[in-house]
Amino acid sequence: MNLKKVFIILGLILAILICGIKYIDFLNKNAGGIQTIATVILVIITAVYAYFTYKMIELVKKQIVPDIEISDIVIGSPFLEKEISEMLKSGSIKENINFEILLSFVIFNKGVVNASIQKPTLIIKFAKENYEFKILPKTKKIETKRVEYKYFKSVETQIKDLGNSIYIQGGQIKKFEIIYRTYNLSGEFLKHLQKNFENMKYFIEYYDNLSRKHLVEIKDVRPKNEVLKERYKSI
Repeated sequence: MNLKKVFIILGLILAILICGIKYIDFLNKNAGGIQTIATVILVIITAVYAYFTYKMIELVKKQIVPDIEISDIVIGSPFLEKEISEMLKSGSIKENINFEILLSFVIFNKGVVNASIQKPTLIIKFAKENYEFKILPKTKKIETKRVEYKYFKSVETQIKDLGNSIYIQGGQIKKFEIIYRTYNLSGEFLKHLQKNFENMKYFIEYYDNLSRKHLVEIKDVRPKNEVLKERYKSI
């Protein structure tokens, strides 16, 4: 604090003391009213201080807490394809048949800090039935490549870890695609599927990096082959 500010503060204190001495009788006679006014002013000052403190906390929270928004969620379902739906109607699908379901969505990290979410679990429900079937995301991928040695050729197989989380930087918007595969369909799911496949509802369930659980219903459900055609067109 510089010397000029010190003299200003001392001058204000001196002025208050002079006013207090000059009007000492008035203050003594009206002490109750003055105390009430002072209390009201103090309450107002406290309320204003609390408001600005709250706004400051909210501002700091936006800077340190990730705010993730998921949009444009699309499911590519094999059960909507003509060939598969006919097999379901005829009851010719068996438990050892595997299906791939495609999920695509856009993540927007509205915060300024990096964030992550767990790869969503896909949940299939059937209208008017108290049953649900959960499918975990694909987290491993088998890759093969040809290797040439001096005297022979070989094929090597590697397992690539796709991870179980999605990471996104602060302020970033990014599109993701996840594959879900049904391995050896359970008899219970197959029974509901053949009986009520036209009334299936799809949901995704995931946890963010603050361990908050989210459940989102997917409205945009298309045949898987149509989703694949659109993907190839955009390449």
